[in-house]
Amino acid sequence: MQRATPGRAFGKKAKWLGGRLLLAALPLLLALLACELILRVAGPAPADPDNRMSDRGFLICDHDSLLGWIFPPDAAGDFEDDNSPVVIETNAWGLRGPEYDIDPDGLHIVVLGDSYAFGWGVEEEESFPRQLERILRGRCGDPTLTVINAGIPGYGPYQQIEMLRRVRRHVPPDIVIATFSLANDPVDELRIARYAPDRLWDYVPAVKDPDALLSRLSRSSRTVALLDERTLGLQLFLANAGADARRLAEASMVRLNGECEETGVPLLMVVVPQRNQILSGGPGSWFAR
Repeated sequence: MQRATPGRAFGKKAKWLGGRLLLAALPLLLALLACELILRVAGPAPADPDNRMSDRGFLICDHDSLLGWIFPPDAAGDFEDDNSPVVIETNAWGLRGPEYDIDPDGLHIVVLGDSYAFGWGVEEEESFPRQLERILRGRCGDPTLTVINAGIPGYGPYQQIEMLRRVRRHVPPDIVIATFSLANDPVDELRIARYAPDRLWDYVPAVKDPDALLSRLSRSSRTVALLDERTLGLQLFLANAGADARRLAEASMVRLNGECEETGVPLLMVVVPQRNQILSGGPGSWFAR
């Protein structure tokens, strides 16, 4: 009687195990297939959000080869917010706010940043750059003091550098204030780094690399796209806390500081903490202390 060799015995066990796994996975595969069919029959794919907002009168950013995106100049429209739309008006530079009457002898402060500097969800007069201008004019007694709001929603440190260069074409800043949001600036930097500096026309605000397998699957499968949408918050959190995102953001902030030092312009960096970092007893509240 011929005894089974170890190799043959292992092969039989592997074959048996593979069959068991296939049988166990079959119901899941059938369920996913049924889900895919239901989602496809239920209706068309979601419309382009830019087109939806444009139809409703929302102000949409234009593509920009150096910045990625910026608001159109001399435009007006609503800006989507969680509660109610806020009317946005841009000046000739494509920035939020009035036209700047630049006095060559006046003090010019440029505020860089994302939605926090921009004033997401509040009227233009309530944005912190405009409030800062009002306070400083009152304290200094200088009506020519100008605070330029150069914040654009979604901007990371890399784009702050490019925006500062663009503002310099119009006015030499005397002081630069750069805001850094701990909640999303690292992941914003990770996303923009995939395209900067010469592919910003192709920018896609995806957390994952658009060329990754899961990204490709989400573009072809309604089921994967739905799962991707439902886990977006978790994806953003993990990517924002990742070492690569933090390293890229820190490198850009160092470059921004270097640019200001080269021109002799003081730079004030303002860190915007996450909500749970300033709530008493919340996770991360140690950071504020």
